[in-house]
Amino acid sequence: MTASLRRVASGHPGGAYGPGPMTSHRSFTGRRRSALATAAAVLLLASSCGDDDASEVTEPPRPDREETAAEPVADDDGAATEVPAPEWALDETPAVADGFRQVDARCDAEDERGAWLALAVPEGWELKGAGSAGSGSPLGDSATLEFDTGAGSVKVELEPDRMDAEGNVLGPEGEPWTTFDYEWSSFGDSGEKTGTITFDAVGTVELADQQVGLFVAPRDQDPEFLSATQYKARVELARLPNFALDNQLHPASTVIVITHDPDAVELGEDEVTAIVGSLAIPTCTRDRVIGQLEMTIGEDLDGDGHVTSVEDLLGGDLPSIDEILGED
Repeated sequence: MTASLRRVASGHPGGAYGPGPMTSHRSFTGRRRSALATAAAVLLLASSCGDDDASEVTEPPRPDREETAAEPVADDDGAATEVPAPEWALDETPAVADGFRQVDARCDAEDERGAWLALAVPEGWELKGAGSAGSGSPLGDSATLEFDTGAGSVKVELEPDRMDAEGNVLGPEGEPWTTFDYEWSSFGDSGEKTGTITFDAVGTVELADQQVGLFVAPRDQDPEFLSATQYKARVELARLPNFALDNQLHPASTVIVITHDPDAVELGEDEVTAIVGSLAIPTCTRDRVIGQLEMTIGEDLDGDGHVTSVEDLLGGDLPSIDEILGED
């Protein structure tokens, strides 16, 4: 028997900080310098994709950062455009409930694996597997964390949203997102079978300044198709400058998905709520987001007096742009 999924104006196809490529307002000395900087940025992003290469990526320095807007820079027509600093929608440290423990972001973890977000899980849960995929931009990467509870496994996934120019969440075909629900169909000896998986609202999670809706699709809703119970919640992460939209701040969000087999693991809504409510963007992740933005535009975004370079993000393993161009 084979099965296929047909989404109903939903889904999380992944994505970045907004529509279109991140194009720099030419703040470098000439188009050739900017093109080489962009090429170096591409090399950086490629080198940081996937969990297998996580140990090779060196995080940027972490000075005390005062988050202020960058000085206005000139675009190709000479007009001044101000690049605003990111606005964060989550706290820097997870809210750890009683009986829970913190799970560090990959940039703080000793083994450099995991997600770019920090969170908390019940004590006794051991991380047995972690993976990530995406462009290398921290808030645009997907991540999967699998925990051994002693009785069975619980999977925590982060699926970044794709947005249109107005900041509306899009579905897998580029249509406006409306629901987590989806349809399925399968084909076997008895012919085609179809069904709809529905995610019901079960509560609200307080997370930083957000009221996050929590939804669940219990396995018993359709045990013929579902092998596990799944919770989902959409969380706003930040508002980031989008260079394709005249440097306007553009929302970035992700869907946290928590999956478990109810026959093996007893996972109550209180525990799920505590996991979702613990999500945080730590300093090291913020530094990397800001560093990648600074590297792209060549301007100081956070007011620390330093513009992050490729060398900062890769630990000095690459020659500088001046060395590549042969400039003093």
